[in-house]
Amino acid sequence: MVNTNQSREFRKLHRQVAPILFIPLLLSALTGIGYRLGRSWFGMKKPALIL
Repeated sequence: MVNTNQSREFRKLHRQVAPILFIPLLLSALTGIGYRLGRSWFGMKKPALIL
């Protein structure tokens, strides 16, 4: 069983790390949704693949 001090330290670490990981994931999800909506609602074309 984890003692209360370790549990508090983990929660403290989680409060610091969670926003750093959450912001890029949220940004990626929102831009992906925006791209899909833009293509369907505004008739945006698929970007050409340039190699």
